[in-house]
Amino acid sequence: MTSNTSIALIGGSLGLVLLVAFGLVLSDVELEYSEPAAEVEPVAEVEHVAEVEHVAEVEPVAEVEPVAEVEPVAEVEPVAEVEQVDLEAGEGLELNCSPEIDKDSDNIPDNIHVEGAVDWSNCNLFGLDLSNLELSGANLSGSSLYAANISNTDLSGANLSHAQIYKANVTNTDFTYADLSYANLCGASHGPNTEVPGVGVAYFDFTGTNLSHADLDHSFLMDADLTDASVMYTNFNDANLVRVDLSGKDLTGTILTEANLTQADVSDVDLSGKDLTGTILTGADLSNTNLTGVDLSGKDLTGTILTGADLSNTNLTGVDLSGKDLTGITLTGANLSDTNISGIDLSGKDLTGTILPGADLSNTNLTGTILTGADLSNANLTGVDLSGKDLTGTILTGADLSDTLLLDANLTGANLQNADLKRALLVDANLSNVILTGADLSQAILTGTILTGANLENAILTNTILNCIGHSICT
Repeated sequence: MTSNTSIALIGGSLGLVLLVAFGLVLSDVELEYSEPAAEVEPVAEVEHVAEVEHVAEVEPVAEVEPVAEVEPVAEVEPVAEVEQVDLEAGEGLELNCSPEIDKDSDNIPDNIHVEGAVDWSNCNLFGLDLSNLELSGANLSGSSLYAANISNTDLSGANLSHAQIYKANVTNTDFTYADLSYANLCGASHGPNTEVPGVGVAYFDFTGTNLSHADLDHSFLMDADLTDASVMYTNFNDANLVRVDLSGKDLTGTILTEANLTQADVSDVDLSGKDLTGTILTGADLSNTNLTGVDLSGKDLTGTILTGADLSNTNLTGVDLSGKDLTGITLTGANLSDTNISGIDLSGKDLTGTILPGADLSNTNLTGTILTGADLSNANLTGVDLSGKDLTGTILTGADLSDTLLLDANLTGANLQNADLKRALLVDANLSNVILTGADLSQAILTGTILTGANLENAILTNTILNCIGHSICT
């Protein structure tokens, strides 16, 4: 038993040892196998995929936002102005009719058959027939009168500020002394020659009305009465203002582009720097008006009155001013390029630095006119009397001075290159350091003329009288 027991114990010990040994072997194998798996974590290093986030850097696509720069379209914001013409009923308004008159809360007054100083502010009056009502002194501020009929209605002294009156029938409506500030009256019109029974031809009477900031774009306001009306910042773009009296008014911020001001009275008004693109001024009265810096180039000023107007630095390129009365006007620094000023009395005018290239000044009265430093290149001065004038530094390149009187004139340093001086009378004139290259002095009289330092290269001197002083050509 003892022997067998010993043998069993020894055998069991050996078995245990073998099991432990085998377990250790298996453990090593698993370690050797699993460790590479952990090392296979370079897969994580394959996070170069993340580095492939250069794709994000490929955000040059975002730089392709030049498309956004194609926002010049936004500059075509005149469209925004025209949007006012396409307003829907109540659009842009916060309608909130008083519950005292709007029990069912639909923003429409429950009873519109009332008169007097009613309070319909911020109410929806869209398309309603409010004609022939007595609403003097009423409060309709912020209300929508879109397409409403308010013909023959008395709205004198009423508050219509911020009201939308677009497409409303306003025939013979009384707006006198009403507050229409910021109101939308786009396209407002009685229609041309609208006959009103017992009244005659209809026109707007805005006497004492506050139209500041109001939108009257495309409106028909022919013969409208604006006596004592306020029109600051009013939009009259493309409006018909024929024969309207705007004299003496404050037009600060007022828009007059494309407006028709034919025969309108715009005298004693400050239009300096105003944009008059497309504005019609035929026959308008602009006397004593400040037009400083305004672009009037190419405009038809037939019948337009300009006496006493300030045209300093004004662009009058290509305008026909022939025969016009320019008494009291200021033209200093004005651009008169290619302007027709023939037969005009410019006597006593200060034209210092005025731009006159190509201007027609033939037979113009320039007595006492200051032309120092003026640009008269290619101008037509035929037959003009410039005697005794100070033309120092004046540009007369290519000018037509044929038959011109220049007795005792001071032309020191003037540029007369290629000028036409045929038969010009230059007796005792000072032409020191004058450029006369290529000039035509045929039959001109230069008796006593000072030519010291003058450049006469290629000048034409056919039958010229050269009893001059200070030059080799003088006899």
